[in-house]
Amino acid sequence: TTTTTTTTTQTRTALNTSTNVIHDNNKIPQDTWSNIDYFIRYWGLTEQEGEALRELGSRLADIDHFMNRPNVMIRFLRSKYYHAGKAEAMARDMFRWRRENMVDDILRTYTPPSELVLKYPGSILKGADKVGDPILLGRFGVTDYDGIIAKYGRDGLLKYEIYRREAMIRGDWINEWEQRNGRPIQQLNFIEDVQGLHRGQMTLRVSTVFHKVMRMQQLYYPEIEKKIIVIKTPSVFKFGWGIAKHFFDPLMGAKFVFACPDETLSVLEQYMDTISDLPVCINPNGKLPCGSTEVVVRGMSPHFLGGKIDQNEAG
Repeated sequence: TTTTTTTTTQTRTALNTSTNVIHDNNKIPQDTWSNIDYFIRYWGLTEQEGEALRELGSRLADIDHFMNRPNVMIRFLRSKYYHAGKAEAMARDMFRWRRENMVDDILRTYTPPSELVLKYPGSILKGADKVGDPILLGRFGVTDYDGIIAKYGRDGLLKYEIYRREAMIRGDWINEWEQRNGRPIQQLNFIEDVQGLHRGQMTLRVSTVFHKVMRMQQLYYPEIEKKIIVIKTPSVFKFGWGIAKHFFDPLMGAKFVFACPDETLSVLEQYMDTISDLPVCINPNGKLPCGSTEVVVRGMSPHFLGGKIDQNEAG
């Protein structure tokens, strides 16, 4: 059975929010506080919400950081239901976390193990949703998460998770996407394929680290998700979701959509512009191999097959 859940607050999508803004590929406003009026219109904020964003910008005026810009900070504001004071505290905690963990430099200083790139699928697709917003495809069902932790350790996995998120929000693909679409990116859709999931992947070690990763995403990368579509759910998924659902705050939890194997393609057709953009491991009727660079945007791994982590080979 397919279950669809939607949030009762903050349900504006790019289709609705961008109708008040005329987009021009050559005149995308810089994401700076001096252009706040554009982003208020772009996100479709009410007068009260717009004032909250202005207040947040004033509160953060002492912070000199490339993430201190309206199209980013609005996500922190949304996650705190437009309470500027709470959003400020959350943002300052994020800036501290980035400094302490040297996150700003990770795309330049860290080279992920090739085995993780090959066997831990998660990349931005060239395809888009119905209104042109980006889609990230992950395949937790074929990912040896426990094996990754065993070989690379909790800290090694967390570092790779940070790297993936930074590539997602700061990668070279973003400028190309924005120039092609003539507007800034607001949020991403997530498709997570859990076919192949089994109880052996639901160990205490896995759930503990997965919880930490999800908390990191919600604290330091809030409201990046537009919709989270979990596909090909096996019977054991109900048990796993009974644990995992407690890892998400109400705003993120309300974005989940679930589809069993028989209904996966029909559900994806409701959200994607065309399912022909999916690799054959997701859409068996498609023509794109799982390792084809034609599937993903520039700089993203085209590998979606996953696989067991080799514990005998050095990491």
